[in-house]
Amino acid sequence: MKTLIKVDHLHLGYDNQEVINDLSFDINQGDFITVLGQNGAGKSTLIKGLLGLIKPMDGQITYYLNEREIGYMPQETKVDRHFPAS
Repeated sequence: MKTLIKVDHLHLGYDNQEVINDLSFDINQGDFITVLGQNGAGKSTLIKGLLGLIKPMDGQITYYLNEREIGYMPQETKVDRHFPAS
C-alpha cells in the first residue's frame, strides 16, 4: 500500500504545554481513519497538527500527497450571522 501521511514521534501542544506525546502512525491509501477520545484527549489538536494549523513541538509529519487534498469540516466555526445566506 502507498503511504500518504507518516507521523513519526509527534509532539503537539500549545504555549509549551504538551497535549500529544510521542505519537507515530501511517495513513495509507484506502485507509479509513477515525479519531476517538474523551474531551480534552487531543483529538482536535491532532487534526490541527495534521492540517498544519499548529506546528509540531517535536517529531515530524511527512506528506506523500498534495496537502491541499486534505479536507476538514470543524464541529463549530465562527460564522458571520449577518452574511446573506440561507
